[in-house]
Amino acid sequence: MKVIRTFDSVANLAERFGDEVFQDISSEALYVYHKTDNSWYQYRWVSGRREIVLVGRHSGELPLVVQVYP
Repeated sequence: MKVIRTFDSVANLAERFGDEVFQDISSEALYVYHKTDNSWYQYRWVSGRREIVLVGRHSGELPLVVQVYP
């Protein structure tokens, strides 16, 4: 599965990865788990919250997160 760089909504992001979406409690960074790659990917909202863009593959431990979708 190819990692897509932008999404219109959290629901679309979750649908693509077939999983939950998590958000860092200290920022608006979003995290999704890519099962095929066995990796976490970080996304962020662009200003105005009109789209979600890929930051990159997250290495190391996740920050403290909460589930925001579903």
